Amino acid sequence: MRHFLGLLAGLRDRGVPTAPAARLAPAAASMVAVWAVRWDWPDGVHEFIGPAVDLPAAAGLLSRQVKKWRRFPYRPDQSMVQLSLSDFWLHARHRPDCKAPDCPVVDVVVSA
Repeated sequence: MRHFLGLLAGLRDRGVPTAPAARLAPAAASMVAVWAVRWDWPDGVHEFIGPAVDLPAAAGLLSRQVKKWRRFPYRPDQSMVQLSLSDFWLHARHRPDCKAPDCPVVDVVVSA
């Protein structure tokens, strides 16, 4: 959780609402689309990090994450997905070990 809170520190400057989706009107939170980096771990668990309102910001984060994880032998597959803000917060707070097949995925994995 500490890692997640550190990633959220600069969201307000990038235009992403920093309040959890539960504090927004449910309809509003489900309509706000954000880009995020998806980590798929070898055991089937996935997580989303670094919400961004635009594709270039998310691509920059993905590039930094790929460089960071290169030096580790145990690393996640990484991709960029678009999801609602409420889904992002749901994963951050209530689904730490999510393996649900209905979560946003992409066909192309950037790093493995």
